[in-house]
Formats: sequence, C-alpha cells, structure tokens
Amino acid sequence: MGEQTALLEDIDIKFVTDSKGNRKEVIISYEKFRALMQVIEDHVFLHSPEIQEQIRQSEEDIKAGRYMKVDGNDIGKLLEWLHEGEE
Repeated sequence: MGEQTALLEDIDIKFVTDSKGNRKEVIISYEKFRALMQVIEDHVFLHSPEIQEQIRQSEEDIKAGRYMKVDGNDIGKLLEWLHEGEE
C-alpha cells in the first residue's frame, strides 16, 4: 500500500480546474502513468478468478504438506519431485 500512496503523493501531479476551481482533469508524467497502470494491471491479475483458484489450491497443498523446501543446491531434487507427479 505504501508504494501506491507514494504514487499519488509526488509533486508531479497537476490538476486542471474550471472557472469555479473544480478539478476537472489531471496531468501526470508518463513515468507516473506507467507506474499507476502497473498497479492496476497487478491488481486485475491477482484478483482474476483463475489466479484466485491457483492461490486457493496452493494454500491447500501447503496445508496438506504437498511442498518441498529447497535452496539453490536442491534444484535438481526439486525438479525430480515435480516430475514424479506428472507420471
């Protein structure tokens, strides 16, 4: 949440107002626009039904003990373990 707040607090946001002072438009830098779009894309991705189902299934796997802790030296062992489930 902190990153999202920082995106909105920077000073490179300009407001265009009407004659009564009501804010009507916002002008932001392209860099800020891309950062905001990334936040939106991440949110949409993470809340898609497919991803939510994968997260739910992963949580079930963890609760059932269907996982393996590895470090950099155990990658080969992990790949073997993953391929066992395919057979």
